[in-house]
Amino acid sequence: MLTAKIPDDDPPVCIFGYGIVMTTEAEPLKNPEPTDDLGLREFQQIIEATYFEKDSARGLEGSFMWLVEEVGELARALNSPTSNTTEERQEFADVLAWIASIASIRGIDLADCVREKYSKGCPRCQKSPCICTHRSGEEL
Repeated sequence: MLTAKIPDDDPPVCIFGYGIVMTTEAEPLKNPEPTDDLGLREFQQIIEATYFEKDSARGLEGSFMWLVEEVGELARALNSPTSNTTEERQEFADVLAWIASIASIRGIDLADCVREKYSKGCPRCQKSPCICTHRSGEEL
């Protein structure tokens, strides 16, 4: 069961039956050092150069099934009581790589679509941080 702890004084709310408990254990990355940042477009280009031939031959459906498998592996890694483990980081990278590969198969530039949707903050309220209630757990 996936649970999310919304405010600090509220009990966790079940949002997905997968056996994962999310807490506020780790702080979000606010301003990581840009020196090692690949950038989304460069990352997609690396994944495309490395895997496009195999993944496009596998097809959209087969590649999507690999993504789903990797999401399952990420879910198992997130179930660990310890965050930011090597396994967890690798599973995040795998999920992102499959998303980049599938976007390339469809001819989508991830950097463009992310910029279009999120460059002004929340697509609904246009604020950062978001002030919408639809992601607060109230509408689950």
